[in-house]
Amino acid sequence: MNPWILLAISICLEIVATNLLKVSDGFTKLLPTIGSLTLYAISFYFVSLVFRTLSVGLVYAIWSSARVASRQFRQAC
Repeated sequence: MNPWILLAISICLEIVATNLLKVSDGFTKLLPTIGSLTLYAISFYFVSLVFRTLSVGLVYAIWSSARVASRQFRQAC
């Protein structure tokens, strides 16, 4: 599969997992906690596949800037 698509999917999964952390209320709610941990695992697996074709620096630069942009967008809305 195209590494750029895998990277985009991985970033989206990581953003959703981060949002589930807030919903889990300090890991006291079971379903959001399990969902968050599962999505993080899948996201990191996809990133490991992306590292096979793209450089680590490029992937982390895109990953972190997408996270910052999504966080700023969430705060603006």
